[in-house]
Amino acid sequence: MEINNEIILSIPIEDLALSQECKMFLKTLGMLNLKDVIITGWTGLRTMKGFNYVSFNEVIRFLDANDLVHLMEKQ
Repeated sequence: MEINNEIILSIPIEDLALSQECKMFLKTLGMLNLKDVIITGWTGLRTMKGFNYVSFNEVIRFLDANDLVHLMEKQ
């Protein structure tokens, strides 16, 4: 993982360019940053109480826009 990627993954959820709904979704799931999202992975996120596809899709679009979505495939 490159340094720039590590920095983006470590930014607190509340400081990311995501909708308020998406930020609340991630916080409800206990995610503090995108690194938590990556570590949890696709399956882990989908099985969590409070999961919804609309916010999940926003997270995936954000990861893709920052060339990070491939990290989800490793989980």
